Amino acid sequence: MTIPKIYFDNIEGKWFVTNKKGDSGAICFGDCSGSSGGSGGSSGNCTGSLPCGDTGVFGGGYGGGYKSTIDYITISTPCDATNFGNLSVARDGLAATSNATNDRGVFGGGYGSGDKYLSTIDYITISTPGNAQNFEDLSVARDRSAATSNATKDRGVFGGGWNGSSYQSTIDYITISTPGNANNFGNLSLVRRDLAATSNATKDTGVFGGGYNSGYKSTIDYITISTPGDAQSFGNLSVARRGLAATSNATKDRGVFGGGYNSGDKYLSTIDYITISTPGDAQSFGNLSVARRGLAATSNATKDRGVFGGGYDGNNLYTIDYITISTPGNAQNFGNLSVARCWLAATSNA
Repeated sequence: MTIPKIYFDNIEGKWFVTNKKGDSGAICFGDCSGSSGGSGGSSGNCTGSLPCGDTGVFGGGYGGGYKSTIDYITISTPCDATNFGNLSVARDGLAATSNATNDRGVFGGGYGSGDKYLSTIDYITISTPGNAQNFEDLSVARDRSAATSNATKDRGVFGGGWNGSSYQSTIDYITISTPGNANNFGNLSLVRRDLAATSNATKDTGVFGGGYNSGYKSTIDYITISTPGDAQSFGNLSVARRGLAATSNATKDRGVFGGGYNSGDKYLSTIDYITISTPGDAQSFGNLSVARRGLAATSNATKDRGVFGGGYDGNNLYTIDYITISTPGNAQNFGNLSVARCWLAATSNA
């Protein structure tokens, strides 16, 4: 007789059982209905079928053409991504953020067929698979910008980019729960594209790192998301680069920047980290499983898992990696996107 194996996974924070066939599943104790905010266990306004506080989405990108594909994953459970629906416009070089457990994700800007720079903002309900709906427009049509938010405080910001003729320093803001055109927030300290952004959620600090403007940038800027104004200098990344991705463990206050591309045509696996509430230079965290640029990142917030998906290393990639944000170390394989692509965007309902 085969005795089932029962074990505790420190990364998942759950007990698992493995049967005689080798299949594993989490063991649920207490209320397994998800009635207290979804099966992800977070409180919030999620109403759909996917885990509240634990669903990540990857949208758009380029892979043999411009993509409208939106995939989803359960961030705490390594597995291949599943199709969620489609953006209103196929495009790459877009940016994404959300209002966390209030369950709305937004995708803004990008570049689509016909050599067209876009101001389009779409929205989705992250716990409910389906096609994106029109939200309205950014103040400037552009691609390769970066976005973040102050989570349930409901403000999203989009910064930087390229409009076809000039690098951008523009920061726009929206109220994520209320469709409408973006308004001017202020400016980054440097005009640039191909940057990345994250925040410490309701603690209200947003950071923008890296990018390109006649050279690769290590600059990190910061803003107070609830207070429009120009960005201030925070410090520098360990390596100047473009095409990187960023995420955080929310109010636990750690931000991470992963991947990118720098001088010498070098793809990077570098992951840096910062304490978002404390300006200073980034420190080494570890490495991605594949050196690449044009990837996207998101997390399940205080549950402490960050994921990096897609990108380009000479080929468009399916790869999704994961890290424990509070614990420096190399990324591990999570699974694959449904479509290999780069210059995509990601967010979550955490």
